[in-house]
Amino acid sequence: MALTDRAEFDSFNRFTPRMSKITRRIASMGIEAESIGQADVVTLRPGESMEVRCLPPYDPAATGLSLRLYRHIWPPFKSEVQLHAICPVHSDSVLLDCGQQATCEACQAGVSCEANALVFVLTKDWRRCCLIKFTSQNLKVIRELGEAGAFDFQSGRWVRLHADERWRLSYTLGAVEPLQERDFLMGVNMAGVHAFPYNVRKEKLHTIAEARRGFEKAGQPEPDPGACDRLKEQLPSATLIPIPWGAKGPSDPAWQNTPHALMSDDAYLSKLTQGSIGLLCGRDTDAVNSRAIPDAVTIGLDADNERFADLIYQCNPWLENCFKVESARGCKWFFMLTGAKAEKFLRSSKINQIGPKGEIEVGDLISTGKQGVCYGLHPTGIMYKPNEKPMLLLPAENFRLPRSCYLSGWIVNPPTVKESYAAFRNKDRPPTLGPILDEKRLQKVHRVGNEIECACPACQEDGRDSAGDNLKIWSDGRFKCAAYISLSAEENHRHNQRIYALAGIERPTYE
Repeated sequence: MALTDRAEFDSFNRFTPRMSKITRRIASMGIEAESIGQADVVTLRPGESMEVRCLPPYDPAATGLSLRLYRHIWPPFKSEVQLHAICPVHSDSVLLDCGQQATCEACQAGVSCEANALVFVLTKDWRRCCLIKFTSQNLKVIRELGEAGAFDFQSGRWVRLHADERWRLSYTLGAVEPLQERDFLMGVNMAGVHAFPYNVRKEKLHTIAEARRGFEKAGQPEPDPGACDRLKEQLPSATLIPIPWGAKGPSDPAWQNTPHALMSDDAYLSKLTQGSIGLLCGRDTDAVNSRAIPDAVTIGLDADNERFADLIYQCNPWLENCFKVESARGCKWFFMLTGAKAEKFLRSSKINQIGPKGEIEVGDLISTGKQGVCYGLHPTGIMYKPNEKPMLLLPAENFRLPRSCYLSGWIVNPPTVKESYAAFRNKDRPPTLGPILDEKRLQKVHRVGNEIECACPACQEDGRDSAGDNLKIWSDGRFKCAAYISLSAEENHRHNQRIYALAGIERPTYE
C-alpha cells in the first residue's frame, strides 16, 4: 500500500526502530543487516523514568500483552554470586538465537525459572520504539496497565514509568494517545521489527544442572561464612575469586583481572562468603610493585589421579608441607615460584605422561588466566577440602616433574620414546666399574659398534619383548630397557633390579 500523505507516512514510520547511520548506509547498498528493524531492550535503573505508549507484542505468535523471557538462576538461596541462563523451553522463540526448544537440561534437573517480560512501547522523549524489560517483581504492573486499557489502540494512553532504589516500577497514567492498528501492523511487518536474540548457552545450562544435582546429593549444604576469613589469614599473598556455589568456575566475565588490592575491600570480601572460593594464579604485577606480595608466580598443580600425585611427591617432597586441596578427582597444590626461571611458569599447560601404551593426560599446571577452587562444593556433591598449611615460596628450580611427564603447552612436538631414549643415552653420567650383566645369560645378543642390543630378560619373563631388542648395554656397563624409558625412576629401578637378578654377573662373596 502506497503512502501518499506526509502525516500518514509519519504515523506509519513511528513504529519503525531508528537505524544508525552505518546501518542506513548498509541498507542503501542492498545488503541485509540483522540490526535493521532491531528494537532496543531497555531496563529502567534506580531513579530513572520514561514516558511511553504501550503496545501489544509485535510477534503474532505471542500470547498476552508481552513477550516472555524466562531465566534459570543458581543458587536457590540468596547470594550475590549467581549463574544466569535463558530457558529455551519457556521463553518465546522470537527472543532466542536458536528458537524455542523442547528440552532444557536445567529444567530437567529441577532448577526453577524467573519470569521476565518484554513490552513493546513508543517513547515520547526518544521518538522511537523499543522494548522495556519487566522483571518478575514488576509483572503486576503489566497486568494493571492492561486492566487500565493502556495497551488499547484507540483508548490507550501515555504512561510514565519510574524505578525506585529497589528496581521496583511504579506508573502514572497520562493523556490518551489514539493509534491506528493498521499503521502499527504495517510498520512492524515492513521493518521486520525484532529484538536482538538472546543467546541460549547450553554449556551454562549444563553447569547449572550439574550444580543442582551435586547440591541435592550433598544434602543441600550452604557456604560457610567463616571460610573466607580462614583462607585470607592462611594465604595472605593469594587473590581469592568468588564462584557460584556448586560450580567450578567464576561467573564474573572479568575475574582474570581481579587485583590483590580487593582482598582488603569489605564489599568484595562479603561476596566471597556467599559461594565457593577460587585462588587466582599467575602474577599480579601491581601488587608486586607495591610490595603487597612477594615477586613470584602463583602456581596451581592439579593431579587427576593418585598415581601421578605419588610421582609428584617423590620428585617434590616439600609438597608435604604445602597448601593442598582435595576434591572429587585427585588433588591440587598451590605454591609460589620465584627467581629468574619462574618467568617460564607464567603459561598454563596440560601435563602429559608418556608410557608403554602411549600418552595420557594426568594433570594441569595452572598459571596466568586460570584459577583453582580451594573451598566450596564440587558438582559431584563432594566438598573441597583445603588443608591448614601455607602456600610455600621457593625457587623455581626446586620444582620438578617426573621424567615420564612433560608440559604439553610448552613444546610443539613432544619427544617420542625413541627420542627420549637417545636423550637418556647421551646424558653425562658417571661411569660404572665395568660389566654388570652376563652376556651368556642374555638372549638374541648382537653388537652395534661398541654397544649391545638384546632381549630384556625381565620383559620376557612377563611375556613381552617378542622382537628381542628392548635391552641396550653400553660399553661402560650401563644398561637400560626401552619399554621403561618414559616411566618413573622408581619403576625403572625395580625393573633394573629384576634384570640384574636374572642376568647379572655373579660376584664372589667374602666372609
